Amino acid sequence: MSLPGADAAERAKIELAENAELERKQRRELELTFKDAVRAKAFIEDNANPNPFMTAGCVVLVFIVLWFVYRVFVAPCASGLWVDEEGARWIINHSTLMGKIWVSLEGEKIPGAILTDNLLRLEDIVGVWDYDDDIFIVGGGRLHRVRR
Repeated sequence: MSLPGADAAERAKIELAENAELERKQRRELELTFKDAVRAKAFIEDNANPNPFMTAGCVVLVFIVLWFVYRVFVAPCASGLWVDEEGARWIINHSTLMGKIWVSLEGEKIPGAILTDNLLRLEDIVGVWDYDDDIFIVGGGRLHRVRR
């Protein structure tokens, strides 16, 4: 038979060991939580402000995409078969993406044709395009689009 004080002492040792183990576990969890908090704070600080080069790159990319969409889907196109007041057939091919224009009058190509916004220049001829189906030539005359 054991002494009543010995059981109490042994129980106290066991409780002390359990408390020490519990305290170690709590301290370890606290350290892990603190490390996680430090990592989270560092992650937030690192990612709070984006890289300025990345931001500038995104802005430039957005403007390029907007320009492309405008040029391909929205910009007016002067391509088609045009007829002047005398019945001569003009064929205009207009690339809205690059802004190039090719003009032929009755099958003969006219070199140096330029279309800037709505101003058409063909050698010595200057005309103003109304973005629809008419080009009014300065000094008299008109081209009317028959077919797009």
